[in-house]
Amino acid sequence: LYNTAFGFYSQNLGGNSTGNTSVGFRAMLYNIDGSNNAVLGATALYNSEYASHNVSIGVLSMFNAESDYNVAIGFQNLYENYGGYNVSVGAYSLRNSTTSANSVSIGANSLRTLVTGNSNTSIGAGCLYNLSSGDNNVSVGLSGISNLVSGSNNTSIGANTKHYANNACILIGANAEVFSDNEIAIGSTSYPVGTISSNSGAGSKKWQVTINGTTQYILLQ
Repeated sequence: LYNTAFGFYSQNLGGNSTGNTSVGFRAMLYNIDGSNNAVLGATALYNSEYASHNVSIGVLSMFNAESDYNVAIGFQNLYENYGGYNVSVGAYSLRNSTTSANSVSIGANSLRTLVTGNSNTSIGAGCLYNLSSGDNNVSVGLSGISNLVSGSNNTSIGANTKHYANNACILIGANAEVFSDNEIAIGSTSYPVGTISSNSGAGSKKWQVTINGTTQYILLQ
C-alpha cells in the first residue's frame, strides 16, 4: 500500500489507504481510506478516515478534517474542515472552518471563526478574525476588517480597517472605516468617500462619489 509512518501509533489503523507519509505521535491515527497525504505533527489528521491529497504540518492540524486538497501549516489549522481546496498558514488559521472551500488564510488567527463561506482571502495576523459566514472577501493587513461578522464581496487593504456594514465595500488605508453597504473608504482614519449604486441603464453600474458637497459619477460597468 506504499505508506510511510514514523511515530507512536502513526497510521495505526492502516486500512486501504495508500501513498501517505506521516511523522508524529498518533498522526493520521484513524486513517482508513485516505491517500496521498503528507503529515507532520503530533495528532495531525488524527480523526480523518478518508481525507486525501492534503499537506498537514503542525500539532492538531486538520485534527477532525475530512476534506481534500488542502495545505494546512500551523497549530490547529483547518481543525474540522469538510470543504476542501484551502490554504491555511499560521496558528489557528481557519480554526473553526467546517464547510469552507477555496479559501486562502495566511497569518495567526486569520479567518479563525469562519464556519461557512467560500473563496475568501485573508493575509495578515487576525485578518477577518470574526467573520463567521461570507464569500469572496479579500483582506490584506494586520487585523483587517477583523470586526466583520457576516458579509460578502468586500475588499480591504490596510491594517486595522473596520467594517460596520456587511457587503460590497472597499477599504484602502490603515484604519479606514465603512458604515453602510456599497461604500468606499480611502485613507487612514477615513470616512467613506462614495457609494456604488446601480444605474438605471441596462444593468450598468456607476460609483457615486461626493466630496465637499460635489457629486461625481464614475462608470464601472
